[in-house]
Amino acid sequence: MNEFNVLEHINKLCQVYGWTYYRLAQEADVPYSTLTNMMKRNTIPSIPTLERLCYAFGITLSEFFMDMEPNDISEQRSFKHLISYWSKISIEDQELLLSIAKRLAKDK
Repeated sequence: MNEFNVLEHINKLCQVYGWTYYRLAQEADVPYSTLTNMMKRNTIPSIPTLERLCYAFGITLSEFFMDMEPNDISEQRSFKHLISYWSKISIEDQELLLSIAKRLAKDK
């Protein structure tokens, strides 16, 4: 079994989102110094800190530790956002959105 590198995974997620450590610290409401010290000293974040980082990335702790590529996680996040909007629109608009999606899929 391969060892899961938490810091490497955080770095990959930052790359996927195009975020600096400063941006991640802002999004996660974590002090920037905490994040940079963690990276410089190669220390694993505490569970509460990791939960905040995951929340900023729009994923759960379990999703963080899944054997998924960061791009897949980003795609999954987009899908979750789409689903959250789906339930807020009328049935007529849902049908319209489906027809647009079908048309776009045919164009590819």
